[in-house]
Amino acid sequence: MKPSIVYVVDDDEAVRESLSLLLEEHGLTVRGFASCEAFLDAFDGQEESCLILDLHLPGMDGLSLLRHLASVPVRLVAIAITGRMDTATAAAVRAAGAAALLEKPFERAELLETIARAMTKRA
Repeated sequence: MKPSIVYVVDDDEAVRESLSLLLEEHGLTVRGFASCEAFLDAFDGQEESCLILDLHLPGMDGLSLLRHLASVPVRLVAIAITGRMDTATAAAVRAAGAAALLEKPFERAELLETIARAMTKRA
């Protein structure tokens, strides 16, 4: 199953743009946001979608957003990304409902495979 839209939330503009280009090259519709708050303002939760979410953000962090999304009915698969991986973070991300956690830098193919796997599980 292919998501209707992939949301990319990362405060690093270069990361947002490179991920958006990669995903668009593979036929996906992408919307990028620099913060969790901006994402929440635009997200309606009605479409089958995928969220690529950096954990370390100013304001509301990625883990807080994951916890919030787990408490409301949405049609969303979340994949967390981080440059600072540790066991506690991995456990917290999974407990908050993320389908996967990838450590930056990750391979293009790894991200695409992770999205496909997560969407298939969702279906």
